[in-house]
Amino acid sequence: MKNHKFSKIILFIFLLLTFISCEHAVDCIKERKPNLISKELKTGSVFVMYNDNVTYEMLNTRTDEYRIDSASIEGNLPPGLNYSINNHNVTLSGIPKKNGTYEFTVSITVTPLNDNDETDSLCESSTSKKYKITIQ
Repeated sequence: MKNHKFSKIILFIFLLLTFISCEHAVDCIKERKPNLISKELKTGSVFVMYNDNVTYEMLNTRTDEYRIDSASIEGNLPPGLNYSINNHNVTLSGIPKKNGTYEFTVSITVTPLNDNDETDSLCESSTSKKYKITIQ
């Protein structure tokens, strides 16, 4: 009899915890997360000002309620180009100094624009994608 009562208590606690954290589980099923948009970056020319953007969208929630909190680039940007963050874009700009094809990965982490911490309700707050720039 005691074993049966103990099992009911364990089951009750399990169900309670499941329903308390259900909202986050549903968010992950809906995949609320950032997604960098695939695109072919502009071809640039040596010693000519270059400017292009990598943008993102939020999947299954409103993009305009989030901003890029941090960004990084792994790989090779053309010498002379830098990157900066501008709310919903990673801007690649500068004056390329050497021709070639350069492949790199852009990684971003997003955060809500308002103060209530909606990052907890995201399935993921970071994403990465590979890009390529050709300088002629």
